[in-house]
Amino acid sequence: MKLVPGDPFAFGYGEHFSAIGTTGAGKTFMTKNAILPWHYRFIVVDSKARASGESVDFTEKAFVKCDVRHAIKFAGKNKNFRLRIPTKLGDEGFQEVEDLAEGLLKQNGHDCLVYLDEITDMSDAWQIGPMLQGLIRKARGYNISVGVGSQKPAGVSGWFLDNSAHIFIFGMKQSEVARFTKRTGAEWVAEVQPEIPIGSYKFAHQDFQDKVTVFDPVAEYPWGSVE
Repeated sequence: MKLVPGDPFAFGYGEHFSAIGTTGAGKTFMTKNAILPWHYRFIVVDSKARASGESVDFTEKAFVKCDVRHAIKFAGKNKNFRLRIPTKLGDEGFQEVEDLAEGLLKQNGHDCLVYLDEITDMSDAWQIGPMLQGLIRKARGYNISVGVGSQKPAGVSGWFLDNSAHIFIFGMKQSEVARFTKRTGAEWVAEVQPEIPIGSYKFAHQDFQDKVTVFDPVAEYPWGSVE
């Protein structure tokens, strides 16, 4: 199916999403070029970004690098922003995510999207920290959406999947499909997998009504023209 602009990507703040698939399947490309352009206030938390130097996945023109403390301040104001927080791996990255979630709740963060790229790099594979869990639970009241991307399908929190209004599935190895399906009970993933081979950048989308649609790859968004 060809992509219709805004469908299913122009979802409102307060709706969460998961993007799952093996390395190079197109998760970051889809998030950058299909989801983020519809949102003018967002924070990308990226374990693969360096604190200094050039951007790894996202263009410098579109994003301002900052730390957790400054991101929280931006989210409490009413101006638009595109922020990218480089985080450490493991326990230190986990704590940064927790600090961000706690700060957004305490400092009146609102009307924004927070995308955690490669979430399993920043936490125990099956763990959602208490502060992040609190943010996810209360996000609708703050108009905050939380999205996670992971190249480790079997490691994404089942609790977060249950709280995702949108699930995007990309190319996965058969062994990953089997483990993911067994753990989550999402039989539809195995059914659509032959239609979205690894490297095709095609993906399947399940919405909050459990409707599943397979999309062709998204087009690259002209980031330089975004105000």
